[in-house]
Amino acid sequence: MPSAPVTSPTPSQKTTAAPKSNPNELRKKTISLLEEYFHIRMLDEALECVKELQRPEYYPEVVKEAINLALDKGSNFVDPAVKLLEFLYSKKVFTPQDLATGCLLYGSMVDEIAIDLCQ
Repeated sequence: MPSAPVTSPTPSQKTTAAPKSNPNELRKKTISLLEEYFHIRMLDEALECVKELQRPEYYPEVVKEAINLALDKGSNFVDPAVKLLEFLYSKKVFTPQDLATGCLLYGSMVDEIAIDLCQ
């Protein structure tokens, strides 16, 4: 009895990864989702928006932008930012490494921020 020929999946049958977005586009989407979160403060909505980025390797940048935006907006936004980061961590979206790297990325911006404040 002859066996069926083995075929490779066609390109349309293969699962595809999320399309690579350029860094500027990802940054715009990130800031937009954070602005929306700070406006409506719905953690579940923010969770879905972060997941929709489909770029876990970009999550440290999301952490950095959340910190930067919250501090830029003022002290009333720090607690909501912390709640968001804790929530995304508790839902296993962010890893401890994402949080640590995001904080380091923010720290690397401090010189630029200080220059901006002095002008």
